[in-house]
Amino acid sequence: MRLDAISDERVQAFKGGLSDRRPKTLNNVLTVLSNVLRVAVEWKRIDRLPCPIRLVKVQKPEMEFYETPDVERLVE
Repeated sequence: MRLDAISDERVQAFKGGLSDRRPKTLNNVLTVLSNVLRVAVEWKRIDRLPCPIRLVKVQKPEMEFYETPDVERLVE
């Protein structure tokens, strides 16, 4: 697709096509797209960013911590 053909609608459709991926993976892809568009503006291939690239929310994983007796037992 040509850089000047990218629009909000196409980015949303692209996101929808990746809806089976995990949010972190989707954000990685969107970050690359955003960087490509910013470099295209810097290199004067396009005049401005065609649309904002918004990342999806990612839930932070819940961390489990061991109690001191458990840690000592595991170390042994």
